Parts: sequence; C-alpha cells; structure tokens
Amino acid sequence: QPGAISSSNGLSFCAGSSTVLSINPQSGVSYQWLRDGLEVGSNSNQLTATEAGVYTIRLENGCGLVESTNSATLSILPSPIAAVISGQSEVTICDGASYQLDITPQAGMNYSWTRNNIAIGTNTASIDVDEAGTYAVSVSNTCGSEASVNSIDISVEDSPSIILISSTPVGCSGETNGAIDVSIGGASAQSWSNGATTEVLSGIPAGDYILTATSIGGCS
Repeated sequence: QPGAISSSNGLSFCAGSSTVLSINPQSGVSYQWLRDGLEVGSNSNQLTATEAGVYTIRLENGCGLVESTNSATLSILPSPIAAVISGQSEVTICDGASYQLDITPQAGMNYSWTRNNIAIGTNTASIDVDEAGTYAVSVSNTCGSEASVNSIDISVEDSPSIILISSTPVGCSGETNGAIDVSIGGASAQSWSNGATTEVLSGIPAGDYILTATSIGGCS
C-alpha cells in the first residue's frame, strides 16, 4: 500500500511555480501518478506538479496493482493584477467632506493604500479619503505585488468665510428699514434666503435671514 503523499511546496502554490509530490520509495515496484484520474508523469516515487488537481499514485509489482487511498489536492494561487483606481485623475473636495477611492476586488489579495508614498494602513478595495495628497494602491499576496496603474490627486478646498460686520434692527413694527452688512471671503457667489445676492442687505423687514456663500469649486 502506498504511503502518504507529501508536497514540497504545500498544497497551494503560485502560477508558474511547482511542487514535488513524493511517497517513500519501495523496492521492486513501478510507479504511475494520476491527476484527476488521468495518468501523468514518469515511473518514479516523485512527481513535479505544475497544475491544480487531485493527485494519486498507483504501484505495481509482480503480485498485482495497488492504487493509493491517499491523495493530494493542489490549487494554484492567482497572481495579483495591477489595479486601476476608478474616477478622475484629479479631484477637488470641500473641507470636511470625503471622497471614495475604489478598485475592483481580487480574491485572496491584500491591499496597501498610500498617500504621498506613505502607507495609510487600509487593507480594503475601497477607502474614503478626506486629506489632500496623491493616492495609490498596491495589490499583493504570497505570489507577488503589483502597484496600481494610476494614482488619484485629491485637493481640499476651504469653504468661504462669512463675518458679520453690523446689523441694523427695524425701527418700528411693519417698517422695512433694517439692514445687515457682512464680509465674505473666498466666495464666487452668495445668496440670501430672501433671494438677494449682494453682501449688504438693506431696506428689509424684521425676520430671519440666511446667507449662503459658495466658492468657485462649489464649497459652501
């Protein structure tokens, strides 16, 4: 009876690699290896395997034929593929916002994201980023590592600033002589809740007024 089948490189190995299957040699016998029931290899107690499958061995001498009840099931580990980060190569986000970077997941892989070539320690196929910098990712397993095909440059834009300079209350109930004066920085447009688009509101009745300032990049 053939003994246990051992594998020099484990039961899983990288594409393009191999493992040596072997059993303890026995005198006066011939050896026939099989993969998935089909004959492979030469008359030896060892076989260099390069393909996935279920391997067994058959021994024969003058007394008859014996096939092993032991088997070795081999699998091929995939090599990492250089990933493509989805989206535009340059992205601007508003201060306090985030942007999702993602790649197509690859089974059994590790992911190493970097910002400005410094690891940011996220082992996932997608991340949310909120800091400026150049982002890239490497995909790896025991078979190797592949850097991403592209990188994404993230810029962070500050929201406009609004400073209240003065406010003039309405003199008497029903009058429209109130005023609000503000200073706006970093905005390309502004709009009050009453529809006005000037920095200074004048001739207004009593009430609540909300000012929205928006930068050229759309931050408000």
